[in-house]
Amino acid sequence: VSASDYEGHWAQESIQTLIEADVLNGDENGDIHPDASILRCEFVKITNRLFGFDQPTAENYPDIEKGSWYENEFSAAKNAGYLSGDASGNANPEGQLTRAEISVILYRILRRMSRTERAMLQGGGLAFPRKLCYN
Repeated sequence: VSASDYEGHWAQESIQTLIEADVLNGDENGDIHPDASILRCEFVKITNRLFGFDQPTAENYPDIEKGSWYENEFSAAKNAGYLSGDASGNANPEGQLTRAEISVILYRILRRMSRTERAMLQGGGLAFPRKLCYN
C-alpha cells in the first residue's frame, strides 16, 4: 500500500526518502500521519531500521506483549543497548517519547559508533549505514 497523506506536506521529500530507504512505512492503509506525535514503539521500529538493529535478546522488557508487532523491535533495541526501561524496567511501548528521550537514545547510538560511521551520517548524502558495527 502506498502512502499519500504526506503529498504536499513540507516534509514530503524527507518522508519519501525514508520510505525509499525502507526506514519508514505507513500504517495498514499506507498513511504516514506526518503531523501526529510518535509512539515509543514507532520510534523504536524506525531507529532499528535506520541503524540496522535486528538482533534480539533472550529477555525482553516485562511490558512487551508476546506476539505484538513490536515484540522483536524492543528486543533488538534492548540488545543494541540504546533503550533502557523505566524504574520498573518497562519500555512503555504505547507511550509517547519526549524530545529529551529521543536525544538520549540518539546520543547512546552515536557514542558507540566509530568516527567513520558518524562521518557517513554527516556526509550530506543519504546512504544510511545498515548493520552498523560498533562493538
